[in-house]
Amino acid sequence: IGGLLMYFVLGGPITAMTNGLNNFVTGLDQSQKTLYGFVIGFIGCIDFGGAISKVPNLICGGLLLDGITGPEAIKVLAAMVPPLGITFSLVLSKLLKKNIYTAQEKENIKVAFPMGLCMISEGVIPIAMNDIIRTVICTATGCGVTGAISFSLDVGSKVPSGGVFVIPAMSNPLAALIALLAGTAVTGVLLVLIKKK
Repeated sequence: IGGLLMYFVLGGPITAMTNGLNNFVTGLDQSQKTLYGFVIGFIGCIDFGGAISKVPNLICGGLLLDGITGPEAIKVLAAMVPPLGITFSLVLSKLLKKNIYTAQEKENIKVAFPMGLCMISEGVIPIAMNDIIRTVICTATGCGVTGAISFSLDVGSKVPSGGVFVIPAMSNPLAALIALLAGTAVTGVLLVLIKKK
């Protein structure tokens, strides 16, 4: 019964919505691609791999099945930004002698960094929970910047996950690296600016 309902009742509307989304994404001009990329990156990282981020991730995966690879690149790159950005903020805070992390958070960052390289954002959660609003603002903004740059420079990924290890397989690896570094830098600088000692 469930299969019949999916095929005959829900299948048509879902197919129509999917086709509409595909047409929308492929019809975006350059400025629209920048905005769309920012939104996908921002929402995709807002809860560090939690329920909210699953929505744009599923959209990116669905578009990838239809051969649209740009959103998938946003997903892969932006997922690395929170842990890499927080690691960069630790390094920057030490250089500026602004102590913004506890000893325990510094230990957690040592774990979060390699996880981030593998596209696992969840390592940031123990650090973010101690200052959730500031951390989410900074990391989501950095992810948005990564998404905007990535999508506007036509970076595409046919590989759905893998972190830094799949960047060489992306359609524009240099632009992907620029997008990742830019988002990481934005996150790190914002954290150093707005986090309290």
